[in-house]
This record gives sequence, C-alpha cells and structure tokens, in this order.
Amino acid sequence: MSLIINLKRKNLIVWLIAISCLSFIGCKNNKTKEAEAPLKKVKYTIAGYKGEKKQKTFNGETQSASITNLSFRMGGIITKMNATVGRKVKKGELLAQLDTREIDLSYQQINEAVRSSKVQLEIAQSTLDRAKRLYQAQAASLSDLEQARNGCSQAKAAYESNLKSLSLTSNQYNYAKIIAPTSGIISKVYVEKNEVVKAGANIITIDSDNNEFQVKVSLPENYINEVRLNDEVVLVINDVNKQGVISEIGYVAQGASFPITINIVKPDSNLRPGLSASVTFKMDSESQNKTLLVPIEAVRQDESGNFMYQLISQENGIYQVVKTTIEIGEISGNYFNVISGICQGDYIAIAGLNNLYDGMQVQLFKN
Repeated sequence: MSLIINLKRKNLIVWLIAISCLSFIGCKNNKTKEAEAPLKKVKYTIAGYKGEKKQKTFNGETQSASITNLSFRMGGIITKMNATVGRKVKKGELLAQLDTREIDLSYQQINEAVRSSKVQLEIAQSTLDRAKRLYQAQAASLSDLEQARNGCSQAKAAYESNLKSLSLTSNQYNYAKIIAPTSGIISKVYVEKNEVVKAGANIITIDSDNNEFQVKVSLPENYINEVRLNDEVVLVINDVNKQGVISEIGYVAQGASFPITINIVKPDSNLRPGLSASVTFKMDSESQNKTLLVPIEAVRQDESGNFMYQLISQENGIYQVVKTTIEIGEISGNYFNVISGICQGDYIAIAGLNNLYDGMQVQLFKN
C-alpha cells in the first residue's frame, strides 16, 4: 500500500514539473512576441507660427477700362446735340456742334481780305517788274527800284498774313464740333442743346465697348505703402466674387486717400459702368497676432489642465511620447493659440490620443 502511494506521489511531482516547464516556455514565447511586435504609428503635426497678412476691404465703383472725355476747344452756344446716354457711336460721327455764325462772318471778312491782298500783291509785283526794266534802261533811279521792291514785300507779307488768318478761322469750324474719336458707348452727357459752354468743359464721355472693365477705389493714406502694382485682390460685384489686379496706384493724395485702379480679370457681359464693388486687399505687413498655433484635436484636458503628447526623437526612427502641459489662448479657426509649453518645430501627436501614454515609444505616420 505504501508503495502505491509513493508511486502516485512521484507521478504527481513529474506532472507538476512538466506543467511548470510548459508554462515557462509559453511565457517566454509571449515575451518574445511582445518584443517583436511593431511600434504604433502616430499621426503628427509640427508646431509653427502662422501669421497671415492683414486684409482690408473698401468700397469702389466699376468703370470702363477706356474712358474718353470730350469737350469743345472754344466756347459758344450748342446748336446740335446728337449724344444721348447709352447710345452706341462710331468713330468719326458728329456728336455736338456750336453756333458758327460768328465764325462764318469772320471767315467771310478774312476771305475778302485775302482776295484784296492778293490783288495788291499782283499790282506790287507788276510795279516791281516795270521798275526793273526802267532801271536797266537807265530811265529810273535806284531809289525808284528800291521803293518798288519794298512795296512788293509789304504786299506779299499782307497776303501771307491774311492766308494764315483764313486758315486759323477755318480751324474754328473744327473747334466748334465734337467728333467721336473712337467707337464706343456714351456714358455721360453733361449739357443740353442751346446751353452756353466754355472751352475745355466736359461735354460728353464715351466708354469703350470692348467689355474691359476696371474698379476705382480710394485707399486711406495709412495703407497706401502696403499695396503694390500687380497685387491680386478679391472683388465682390452684384454678390459675385471676381479676381482683380492692381494696375494703377495714385501718386498724389486726394484728400486723405489715394486713388487705386484695379483691372477686372475675365469680366462678363453682366458688368457695366457705375456698379458698386467691394475690394479686399492683402496688405504687405503681417498681422500683429502672429502666434504659435496647433490643431484643436491635438489638445487634451485632465485634472492638471490642458496637455499635448509631444513626440521626442530617439534613434532609428523611434519617438518617445511625452505628456506636456501647455497654456492655451484664443481659438483661431481650427487652431489653438499656444502661449507656453511647446516651441516652434516641436512634433505633436494629433490622432489616436486615447491610445497614447507618457513614455510610450512610437513611430511617425507619414502620408
């Protein structure tokens, strides 16, 4: 009986030893598998300063890219007015004319003086020719010849002066007319028939009909040095966004602002002069709130306050997760303004934060 009991004890001991060995081997294999398991890959961002250029919006008005203001070169009473707003005109067309009765009278008088002086010149020339013949025949003195020459010179000068006056008077007819210098559309008519106008006063404005438009806007003097020629701007005309390019920047202030001209890129057929437009400029100087920003999803909060998981480079592409307490400020879009805790260039985890912990080793997830 005792022999049987001893045998059973020996078998039990062997069985326990076998189980222990198997357990040890299993644990060793599990540790080996754990050590060989790949590191978690973490999405990240790099903390950086993100200061945007200031944007300012001002109101302006559309106009044709080519505008021609027409006026008379002399004053008078308008007797013809063929211009009406919105009417299309062709180059060379008569648009307006002044009363020419005074010009007609002057022309007639000067034309008569031309004919008279021409006759006097012919007589003086004939007298000179006769004096030359008599002088050669010794039938006239040198004094008689010189007198004839002087008379002919004076007659010629009078004739030429009258011809010049006739030409100037003839030009008065052109000065009394406004002829369309180019084809286009009449956008403004400042006077009416029978009105008395002065020389150089605006009478008619013609806009080009080539569908090219600009926007005129006044920029306050404290912003004029922050825009440049060929800068792109955003336009809103009739609730439609359009692109524009600065083509002219005024050199002389008008009051407390400078005139700016903007060419509209790809204008459409719905545009016409005189429409209201808002113009948004991106200024050269950066905004004063240039700050260190991080995505909202990178920030977590616990009993200690706000924190982030910073990724510190180790070696062989391995990074250590470091829980870093931060102080945040205002929200700017999808970003937090970070006041303290991290620096520009720090690597920050932005996804899978619930599976991270302080001291964990990870790799970077690269798109």
